[in-house]
Amino acid sequence: MYLNSFTESMYLNVADASKLSSGWSRYAEFTLTIVNQFNSDKSITIGD
Repeated sequence: MYLNSFTESMYLNVADASKLSSGWSRYAEFTLTIVNQFNSDKSITIGD
């Protein structure tokens, strides 16, 4: 999705990652909602 030169980054952090075994992995699923408080018709949800 392209939002007119708008760039946002999201990083997921793992608690106690140093205690996990080598080669571990985890699947994460999330939804991002951007709310336009002036015009709700322009609010968007990404994911799901």
